[in-house]
Amino acid sequence: MVFKYIIFFLVCVITPIFPSDDTLYSSTGRPLAPSIDYFLNAKKNRGKCALLVTSDRGRKNTGVWAKNTLEEHGYEVLALEVIPNEEDQVNAFLKRWISNQVDVIFTLGGTGFSKRDTTVDVVEKWILKPMPGFGELFRRLTHEDWKNLREEIPDMSLLTRTSAGMHGDCFLFALPGSLDAVKLGFEIILPTLPHLLGQRTKDHKEP
Repeated sequence: MVFKYIIFFLVCVITPIFPSDDTLYSSTGRPLAPSIDYFLNAKKNRGKCALLVTSDRGRKNTGVWAKNTLEEHGYEVLALEVIPNEEDQVNAFLKRWISNQVDVIFTLGGTGFSKRDTTVDVVEKWILKPMPGFGELFRRLTHEDWKNLREEIPDMSLLTRTSAGMHGDCFLFALPGSLDAVKLGFEIILPTLPHLLGQRTKDHKEP
């Protein structure tokens, strides 16, 4: 027990002082220290991921960044696909990956309000157990970043329908397609993802 908290202290204190190249940063620029469970269970709870970039403009660089980041954190990326915002194509990939027991699916793009932004709608049709806190936190941090910039640009927190949830044992995250948005989403997701994956194997008895 003492060893556990010594490790946690070192991670929380040393990480902000001497951040590594792959350290995640909060929206305020502070290195994001992982939780005790994240550090101790990091290797045990890694899973298989798939990435689907849905953008009519083509944003493979965003998908490549996401793939590299996941692999640096120990996840196996089984697929990286880039397709247009077409509901049938998005649905086909989600169906295939869920059937193949992929642990985490990320869609990048198609979360806005244009007629072509339908990816998040397809994702939400597959979600059986929503994770509302993810979208709420994403939009709050986006709004805080907008206030800090103090530039005459739209508040993007109002323009994204970012969403997340579960289908069976598979987690689904629908993120915007821009690189900055994906980085923010990963800032939120990665510290908690090992814990989420571990929760799937626990039996919860009804009260």
